[in-house]
Amino acid sequence: RRVHGTLSECLFFFDRRSFMGSGLSSELGPDGLLSQNHAYLENVLNKLKMQDRGLVELDLSNRFLGMEGAQAASEALARSKHLTSLNLSYNNLGCAHKRKKGRPRAADSAAAEPIALPYLSDALARNQALKHLNLAGNNLCGPGAHCVANILRANMVIQEIILFNNNIGDDAIPDICDALRVNHRLTHLSLKHNNVTDAGARLLKDVLLTNQSLLRLDLRDNDGISEILLREIEKGLARNRDLEAEERAVREEEA
Repeated sequence: RRVHGTLSECLFFFDRRSFMGSGLSSELGPDGLLSQNHAYLENVLNKLKMQDRGLVELDLSNRFLGMEGAQAASEALARSKHLTSLNLSYNNLGCAHKRKKGRPRAADSAAAEPIALPYLSDALARNQALKHLNLAGNNLCGPGAHCVANILRANMVIQEIILFNNNIGDDAIPDICDALRVNHRLTHLSLKHNNVTDAGARLLKDVLLTNQSLLRLDLRDNDGISEILLREIEKGLARNRDLEAEERAVREEEA
C-alpha cells in the first residue's frame, strides 16, 4: 500500500492481527493498542525531527512497524544527529511467512515478497550518529541481510549490529562478508540462531584475514557449525582484539 498524507495521518497502519496475537490486547484491546502506539511513535519521530539532544537511546521493539511504519520513520532516522542506540527488534521488517490450510508445502521464495527493511536501511546508511543497532527477530532472511550489508558498506559509524533470530542462513553470508571487507568500524556482530552452517562459517573465518575491526562475533545456536570452525573464528577475533589493545596502548602513550 502507498503511504500518503501528513506524518500524523500516516503513523501507522498497524496490522490488527499482529496485536491480537501479541498477548497485549487482553489489557487495552486492539483499538487501544493502535492508539497508544500511534501517539508514542508520533511523539518519538517529532523529537527526532527536532534533533532532541536528550533522545540518544530509542527502544522501538515490538511496535509492529511493518512496511508503513518503516516508510514513515525513515527520513527522521536518516537525519537524526544525536541518536546513538536504536532497538528495532521484532517489528515485522522482514519476510512474511503465510501459512495456508491444507496439505503442507514448501515455503515460497522470500525474495518474492516485498519487505520493510529497505526503507530503514537506506536511512540508516546515511545516519552519521548511530552506533548500536538491534534488528533481532525480524525474519530478515536473505533480502533483509542484503539490506544490512548495504548499511555496512555505506555507514562507517555503527559499531554493533544484532541480527539474532532472523533466518539468514548460509546464502546471505557472502553478502555480509563482502561488506565486512570494506567496513572497518563494526566491532560487534551477532548472528546467533540464524541457521548458519559450516559453509557460511568458513566465509566468516576467511573474512577475518582482512577485517581487523571485528572483535566479537556471536554464532551461538547455529547447530550446523562445527566446533573446529568456531575455534578458528575465535582465533581470528582474538587476533583482532590483541591488535586493538596494542593500538589503544600506543594512542594512550602518545596522549
